[in-house]
Amino acid sequence: MVWRWVAPDLRPFAYAGIDAALAAGFARLSRGRWFPVPLFLLHVALIAYHLYAALIGAATFWASAFLNRAFELALAYVAGCAAYRIAHMARKDKGAPERARPP
Repeated sequence: MVWRWVAPDLRPFAYAGIDAALAAGFARLSRGRWFPVPLFLLHVALIAYHLYAALIGAATFWASAFLNRAFELALAYVAGCAAYRIAHMARKDKGAPERARPP
């Protein structure tokens, strides 16, 4: 709702700022873990796309189509990771021997 007060020419810069904040968050989460790394890379690519759309221009249809596919890609990745985690936890609960973890 607040976006209607932002000039249409400046909206891609605002979207790039949001993706920069998300990329920074995923970069911080990815220290020592691999799960957030693809999400970090996706948001870095989205920053580049938003800057391209702001500086060079992109048709509204193609911008919407690209951003929709990027969102679906992120959702599919998160759903796949969740399914893997659920399967891993179910295997662990069935009495599979645990690996010894270093202290």
